[in-house]
Amino acid sequence: MNFRWAYEGVNDSVPRNTGKECVEFLSPIRRIIETIIIMPICVIAIKWSLRRLKPINCYGYGNNLLNNLNQHQSSTISNTTINQQRQNNYLQHDHEYLNQEIQRNNDEINYRFTHSSNNSNQKKYSDAMVPTVGKQVLLVAMTFTLGIEIGFKFATRTVIYILNPCHITTMMQIYLLASNKPSKTVTVLFRIQMNYLNGPLLAFLFPETDSRQLNLEVATYWIQHALIFIIPIYLLRLGGIYNMEEFSDFNWNIISYGCLILYHFGVLQLFGLLAHVNLNHMLCPAIKDPFDSVYYRFAAFVHQAILCTVLEKIVLLLFSPYHHLTTSTTSSTSTINNHCYQEIVNKNGTNNENDISTTETPSPILIKPSNNIVTDKTSSASSTPVKTLNHELNILIKTGKID
Repeated sequence: MNFRWAYEGVNDSVPRNTGKECVEFLSPIRRIIETIIIMPICVIAIKWSLRRLKPINCYGYGNNLLNNLNQHQSSTISNTTINQQRQNNYLQHDHEYLNQEIQRNNDEINYRFTHSSNNSNQKKYSDAMVPTVGKQVLLVAMTFTLGIEIGFKFATRTVIYILNPCHITTMMQIYLLASNKPSKTVTVLFRIQMNYLNGPLLAFLFPETDSRQLNLEVATYWIQHALIFIIPIYLLRLGGIYNMEEFSDFNWNIISYGCLILYHFGVLQLFGLLAHVNLNHMLCPAIKDPFDSVYYRFAAFVHQAILCTVLEKIVLLLFSPYHHLTTSTTSSTSTINNHCYQEIVNKNGTNNENDISTTETPSPILIKPSNNIVTDKTSSASSTPVKTLNHELNILIKTGKID
């Protein structure tokens, strides 16, 4: 079958875009050696990181705290006393923020599910959450942009460029925007595409629009890459199923980058050699590449790994609503869970501050226990015998039975 219609429109007047010179920039032996070295490294790194992954919570970080609270309630709580120094170190804003995040995730899980009632029998709510207006707007915008981009590719007979990573990332983001059900698949794809923000960044820093010939092709180029940046940040702020790993966890960075490199060497390199098209510069370096030499692919393998990780962590640090909680150590996380449990205990009026389980390492994030309910119950319980005793004394005085 002839597939020349998919790549015969590639502009050969642009340097290092296509042609025999680009294909022969690296010798076949060098390509094979680089592929044999890099691809097994990626496979080993992915397997190593997969074994170290923590369980995924598709409802968000706040709900994970609630699950830990349920486990706390069923476990044995050690009896320790919280000293006054720890109570003074309590930060009120962290306490309020934690309550807001737990309440927000509860509302998202319990009340944003569509449900209806029939007579007195209420139907079970469905698994689909009501999409926000922002998600719908971004979904329409990105789908429309991708549709126009594909139309341009067919019109100019450059359909092979759809294989470029930015188009794959666009399709992933469309799926994320269209998904409204809590699913681990959505969370996995969201965390993976968060490590592919290097594509739009490089597209802005080193734009390649010379091969675009039709009207609005260049405008579509800028709009698409801008949306690739905007959508992850919006979904990250939205929370829920769009949640990230802890800031100190680099397993998802390794997995995402490993998949990206495997896609480059396994797919883009293969189709590029068959069609003599320089897909994402797998055949020869760009004119503006500062590492323009036969070692440019090894150099890109290193500096893009750093760039992908740094970008993902910066976005997580700046825009994640949970970043100051997810960066805490295991002991701090345990302390937070204990504090949340104490709040539930106080609300239920079951115990006092001596029933709180704390860690050995002092933590500055402490919730000052509230004993209002316990005190009220104690006072109300003790007020009844006092009233009864006073009433009996009055009777004895009146009847003259007291000496």
